[in-house]
Amino acid sequence: MKIFYTYLWLREDGTPYYVGKGTGRRAFVISGRKNVIPPIDKGRILIQDFPCEADALAAEIFLIAYYGRKDTRTGILRNLTDGGENPPRAKKGQGLGIKRSPEVCQNLSISHRGLKQSEATRLKKSLALKGRQPSEQCIQKSREACHGRSLSKEHRQKISEGGRGLRRSETTRQKMRESFKGRKIPTEVRQRISFSVKKYFDSEGARARMREVALSRPKRLIDVTTGRFIKGQHNER
Repeated sequence: MKIFYTYLWLREDGTPYYVGKGTGRRAFVISGRKNVIPPIDKGRILIQDFPCEADALAAEIFLIAYYGRKDTRTGILRNLTDGGENPPRAKKGQGLGIKRSPEVCQNLSISHRGLKQSEATRLKKSLALKGRQPSEQCIQKSREACHGRSLSKEHRQKISEGGRGLRRSETTRQKMRESFKGRKIPTEVRQRISFSVKKYFDSEGARARMREVALSRPKRLIDVTTGRFIKGQHNER
């Protein structure tokens, strides 16, 4: 018979910072939680068993309401929900997982704003993702999520500033060239690229930059008899 329980993770001063419902080893593992981890000292994990899952969920809801949440400025817990969700367990290949409400997604977004990961964390994530190939289902979902999405002017400006002065290594450029080999760009995409390029070069700012570049370059001398440029000969200004 499966035993359900409600657990509390305590700080060093004895106050709880997380409340959850679980079974088995749930109270002692990190799996599925990104914003909070269990205490190293297992003596700071309190567990209360219940005869059924419904009672454990009810206790979880009560304790979160009693201690309050930090993200809503009502208490001391790091929980991002009021408890009692009982999300389905993710099963590989079946598309099941935790379904978060819009309120929970908003709280997650707010809690991660301005969060900067350390260099060591970024390196670990990079190594973990190397060689991993996303499934066709994952790629399709990404396409559908981005289809028709329009970026704000501020977002586009940030992307533009982030890419300035960026120099890719020869290895990266070679990988990019290989990934584009044989790829056929849809007519609709080509038209959009053509329109955006034309719009850019028709702007007064682009014309001014092109004039500056042209004036900064030395004039090349032409052989009047052949009409060709004279190699290595420039007209000094």
